[in-house]
Amino acid sequence: MQLETVPSFMLLLLAFLVVAVAAWVLGRRSIPVRRVRLPRDYLTALNHLVNERFELATEVIERLAASRTEQADIQLALGSLFRRRGEVARASEIHERLRESSVTAIREQATFELGLDYLAAGLLDRAELYFERSTSTAAYRELALDRLAWVYEQQRDFASALRVWHEMPVAMREARAATAGHYLCELAQQSLLQGEVERTRTLLAEARTYDPDSARAFLLDARVAKRLGTIDASRVAWRRAFLANPSLREAFLDEALQDADAETRLAFLATLPELRHLDSAAGITANRFRCGGCGLESVAWQWRCPGCRCWDTLVRSGSSQLSPRLMR
Repeated sequence: MQLETVPSFMLLLLAFLVVAVAAWVLGRRSIPVRRVRLPRDYLTALNHLVNERFELATEVIERLAASRTEQADIQLALGSLFRRRGEVARASEIHERLRESSVTAIREQATFELGLDYLAAGLLDRAELYFERSTSTAAYRELALDRLAWVYEQQRDFASALRVWHEMPVAMREARAATAGHYLCELAQQSLLQGEVERTRTLLAEARTYDPDSARAFLLDARVAKRLGTIDASRVAWRRAFLANPSLREAFLDEALQDADAETRLAFLATLPELRHLDSAAGITANRFRCGGCGLESVAWQWRCPGCRCWDTLVRSGSSQLSPRLMR
């Protein structure tokens, strides 16, 4: 059996079996004689795995976990394996049972794992509940905050996502500053749609404190300026947005030049070096964008890739420019 042909799930189970056998060997002297048969179960499962009888291998490990309830590490590993395999119900059943453990560390891990189970199943409300509980534990707080912010992003609850960002340790906040800027831009966009111009401007100002070069904030500045009738300020903001992210030109040039006469269009294009040869927005070819993170292609601009869910990763298709900010 060639290693490269083995599914990643099977490799993970193989690694688990090897580690389990090694752990048993190291602790053998402290195990009563009546329990010396422990490795036979592992070796049976390993034999099934090597011979690609994966279902039988899983059954053996599951029986081992069920018969040795004190070995929580086996059950936790089995639960993770079931989740990776898509059997979320079986995974959550194991983790629910482990939440009744008398050992604090086991209860805490089982709680976090349940959040991952429900996240994998798409049950965001339940995932949110368990991640919230995990934020109160030292061992899982950072992981839980990261996943909790992701859940709120999926629910488009950007106010809650921003609240979670503020609860993160300083290093995490600094690494996700641009993402916090996007949360504020999402809120600003909602306010602008509701006609709340002053609140929009306040939110954009805050967004720039986290991400001073935010092309999205400049773009929204341009829309605010246009709504207020300050066309020159609008074009200045558009130019700053295009210079901050060149791929925005392909997505928003028509909007930037809307209602401008021919002379104004030429003057505006002349301020953008890469577009000086164009005499109208029609000079832009068919738009197509590619995610620098996962490679997904889109005909529409999106601030967050719908595939890998990372922010600021779309570039013009064919461009060598890849965003350095591959944030969730």
